Amino acid sequence: MVLEIKDISKKFDKQVLNDVSIKLEPGIYGLLGPNGAGKSTLMKITATLLKADSGSIYLSGEDIKKQGEKYLDILGYLPQDFGCYPGFTGYQMIEFLGRVKGMDQKTIQKRSEMLFREFDLYDARNKRVDKYSGGMKKRIGIIQAFINDPKILLLDEPTAGLDPIQRLHFKNYLTEQAKDKIILFSTHITEDIESICQKILLLKNGEIIVSGTEEEMISVLVNKIFEISIHQKNLKKFIDKYKVVNYKAERELMKVRFINDEKIENSHYIKPTLEDVYLFYNDEGKKDGDINARLS
Repeated sequence: MVLEIKDISKKFDKQVLNDVSIKLEPGIYGLLGPNGAGKSTLMKITATLLKADSGSIYLSGEDIKKQGEKYLDILGYLPQDFGCYPGFTGYQMIEFLGRVKGMDQKTIQKRSEMLFREFDLYDARNKRVDKYSGGMKKRIGIIQAFINDPKILLLDEPTAGLDPIQRLHFKNYLTEQAKDKIILFSTHITEDIESICQKILLLKNGEIIVSGTEEEMISVLVNKIFEISIHQKNLKKFIDKYKVVNYKAERELMKVRFINDEKIENSHYIKPTLEDVYLFYNDEGKKDGDINARLS
């Protein structure tokens, strides 16, 4: 099974997507990018909820437009803003959405019971969703995305509203499910996709500017990440001169993490992270130095 997103473009008042092409096989793919990069638009087009201006999407070589319900039957989609029917209980909502997806009652009952238990909502399944917390509503959204046991899963900012333990559980569950599913996970939070993605795609201004495995992405900044302690009064001058990733107070000093081509006095090398890579490609206000490494 191969899902190929080929030369997808979309324009509203400005160009949102520009010839985006991605080839996906079973596994987890992280679509990483800042707000406004075009992630949600790409998700909606892939879910057939929005029409592209140009380009096509193919499943196993056949245009999904020709496949129609055959494609939708194996699709699960969690939009960034998932709306709930306030008068429904959690179970009633999942039952309704399962019916919409063409599932029979017996399968809905079996799958929903398993998923309500999996995402710790079983005791609240008969509670009205308008009484749910934000995190509970997000988990209902996750359950509906999985209810039909989809082969293609599109998750747009799925961890927003989840606490750290729920985020970890969700990542572990995705890893278990990814053996026979194509999972496209959209986020602007690097820790959401660390250690679970087969490939990471960095979307910026409607274009995939870099892609690769997590190891390949991080390798761009090997021996380029440093840490140094400086006096607080010198922080602004340091930020103006170097590409700073982050900093924190440490007594009367500031511990600063920064990107540079060469080691400077009193600094020391540290291991790069995916967040360093993300900030490197997105922080246009800081100097890039001579780091020109890019992945294909």
